[in-house]
Amino acid sequence: VEYMNSATAPDAPTADDKEFTAWSNDDWQKVTQNVDVNALYNQYYTVKFVDFDDELISTQRVLLNGNAVAPQEPTRDGYTFSGWNGDFTNVVDDLIIKATYTQNITIPVDEIPTANVATPDDTNSSKPTSTVTVTDEGIPASSNPKTGDNSSFHIIFVATISMIASLAWICREKKISLKRKSNR
Repeated sequence: VEYMNSATAPDAPTADDKEFTAWSNDDWQKVTQNVDVNALYNQYYTVKFVDFDDELISTQRVLLNGNAVAPQEPTRDGYTFSGWNGDFTNVVDDLIIKATYTQNITIPVDEIPTANVATPDDTNSSKPTSTVTVTDEGIPASSNPKTGDNSSFHIIFVATISMIASLAWICREKKISLKRKSNR
């Protein structure tokens, strides 16, 4: 550009994962000295949400230091969605975020081992038939341990449920027995 003439901005440049926002200097009218002008960009990153089998659920383009938005929770037969395996806030790199699940295990109460306790007038009346649903870690899905937690809590939980079911059955049988004796 000649002295005291104006410069004309070139077309906006393009770059992968960047969005041109402006020129670093717009003082191009009546140029009196050399002027350095640089393209300014917003930096974007890709955040991919995938299911347990790596099937793509969602892809988002996130501004540097921005946050991705979790997609709708996926479903999987026999499992409960536990969450996502990583942080997708303050994004500074491309990310792949995977859905995590907890396996559901249903144990019929009448299949839980119980103590054989003889009661007077034992008639082998019906045992409890409700079911207890626990996760593969033995605790409700809403309070699952983090991945890698090898807690033995599930053993204690199942044993407690077994004892409660046994006591409920024994108490029920005792009441039946007492009612029969009082009716005689």
